[in-house]
Amino acid sequence: MNGTTGSILIMKSTDEGFVYIWYDAKNKMYYIGKHQGSPNDSYTHSSTVMEKFNKNNIPEGFRRRIIFTGTNQEIAFVEHTFLKNRKKRCWSRYYNTGLGDPRYIDQSGPNNHMYGRKLTEEEKEEKRQISLRLWRTPIEEGGLKGYKQKPETIEKMRQTKKRKFASGELVPFMKGKKQSKETIAKVIASRAKLNDGAGFKHNQETKKKMSKARSGSGNANWKGGINSDPVHKATVRRERMKDPIKRKEYNKKHCDYMNKRNGWTEERYKQLFDLYKLNLSNDQIAEHMGITRQSVVSQLKNHFNLING
Repeated sequence: MNGTTGSILIMKSTDEGFVYIWYDAKNKMYYIGKHQGSPNDSYTHSSTVMEKFNKNNIPEGFRRRIIFTGTNQEIAFVEHTFLKNRKKRCWSRYYNTGLGDPRYIDQSGPNNHMYGRKLTEEEKEEKRQISLRLWRTPIEEGGLKGYKQKPETIEKMRQTKKRKFASGELVPFMKGKKQSKETIAKVIASRAKLNDGAGFKHNQETKKKMSKARSGSGNANWKGGINSDPVHKATVRRERMKDPIKRKEYNKKHCDYMNKRNGWTEERYKQLFDLYKLNLSNDQIAEHMGITRQSVVSQLKNHFNLING
């Protein structure tokens, strides 16, 4: 087959795989990787940087060499050893961005490909363009458009995350944190660039899925009593009306909310009270503050527990 070694290797076990190295003669670049399977199967590489291609369409100038065969753990160790060696000597000539499989190789400290450095704006934009190109290119042409994980894989990942969150091994990455104003501004600006400048928008199918996921008794709005479902709102109201304490708390909360919404700040309340102390009538206070007489009566009664003639 064009671009690969001609020897046929027979794997002894399904747990075996191989370490390979691709050479791109046109750009004089290399890529080292590993694969669980046979060198004679349809697999080519898993790089997100190097050009995508399949066994039947290997670009001119590309050739592969098998470095090592062995078990999953063995090939992971060999791949990591080769990559560490190349990083020390000639990393700029490799398409690789990491130092091995995170399932077998500790990715902390020097083993992390971003250790001691930050991406430049140019590198960030280059990665973004690569990702966009991959997700816009159909799978048949070497891209990721149309890719979907198997239902069993999704369920397995869901159960693993659920278990790790329950044990505390995983925590929400933004728990207890707040995004800076600069980060928020960047997100808004990047979304505004999407859809040819029209901004980020969910399609109708996604909107329906979101609406369905957030409806019913299982979501946070329902539990918090702010769900828009009329039947649920009526049920909550009936329960509240049965309890004088809950009813009083709700009325106060609602009153405070409406007052704040209508511009009743602490300064405005002070102004109202100062006018009241001058023994002005409700009509005079209302005229002075530019509000209705009923508003004066209501605020004196509910906020200060006062009645003014």
